[in-house]
Amino acid sequence: MGRCFFSRTEEVPPRGTRCDAYTGVEADGIAMALGMDRAEGDVGATIAILDCDLRIEAISTGVERSWWPRFLRDDFRVELRDETGRKVTPRPMMNSQIKPFWEAMEVALGKAPRAAGRSKLVPFNRVGSLTLGKLGLVVPQNVAQSIEDDDADLEYHSAIAMIRSPGMVVWHHRKGRMGFPPVAGVFLADDDVDAILRCSEPPEHNRRDERAARLGTDGERGVVKAIKERTWRAFREFQTSAQPPSLRAAGGRANSSGC
Repeated sequence: MGRCFFSRTEEVPPRGTRCDAYTGVEADGIAMALGMDRAEGDVGATIAILDCDLRIEAISTGVERSWWPRFLRDDFRVELRDETGRKVTPRPMMNSQIKPFWEAMEVALGKAPRAAGRSKLVPFNRVGSLTLGKLGLVVPQNVAQSIEDDDADLEYHSAIAMIRSPGMVVWHHRKGRMGFPPVAGVFLADDDVDAILRCSEPPEHNRRDERAARLGTDGERGVVKAIKERTWRAFREFQTSAQPPSLRAAGGRANSSGC
């Protein structure tokens, strides 16, 4: 992945090498040497990407796609500067690909009124003693108008944003052509299962796999599988209920893949 972190190293037999972050004066010295200037009393993380061939706008888009839940839920702020000092600020609400999921997130957080056929909140039952989380589903506003006009010929793609409790989007999960109407979904994982879901993800944090080697028990694998299956079942049920009566009577639009 090309990651590099400045740290102290210490050999800790038999576990191997332990890496501890630099702090205080040492950290300030390294930051200054790298040109990372911070105002006194400033808080948050500062990250330098060295020898980078990406444009600052591409990095901004990446921040928007991976961290937009934090912008909505936690008043998260990010400021990017390129090698010339030019500042770019990620604005996920202005990103048309993210806006439908933003609406679904507000449903999941209970910030938006629910409307039959337009949005739905689905709390998941426990698996054993563990609370799994909740799913917010929404038909994007511009699409809702198309349904009222009975314009079922439009082509859309739908997905579920799978989000762990810290507010990071692990993936926008979709399965081929997702049928009509398009639905944006957001699954917010509960703190109870955050550690399990983290172990189901590869280092890139871009999918969840119930067969991941770091999952230690059948129970943990069952939690990951249950979340994936329940999200898609709820997605399909809501999508069917949101179809115009004429389309439901005809059996709905064919999909290229099952739930």
